[in-house]
Amino acid sequence: MIKFDGYFELKSFWVFTGDDGTGAPREVTLEVGDTFTVYQLWQEYNADTEAWEFNYYLGDILTFSGEPFTVVAYEAFPGIYEVGISVEDYDGNYTEAFTDITVVE
Repeated sequence: MIKFDGYFELKSFWVFTGDDGTGAPREVTLEVGDTFTVYQLWQEYNADTEAWEFNYYLGDILTFSGEPFTVVAYEAFPGIYEVGISVEDYDGNYTEAFTDITVVE
């Protein structure tokens, strides 16, 4: 997990201790040559089950060059987007909320 501030400046870099991407998160100090694989989380509709599913995909490999990682803001395509958040606490209590956001040209 990479944390950026409101000015898109890198503030911290976290990894998970398990080989499968789970486990306790730990903040790390990056060293030149460190590599990390980005996991993308997509919510996709499965026509066979008629349900929305969460799927993880391997993304790009990031290599630390000594310069902080950056994030670039870009404008979204016009349309209606569903934005949501889901959370689960350590006791297994789960909740989620969604709302539509309209982006105009």
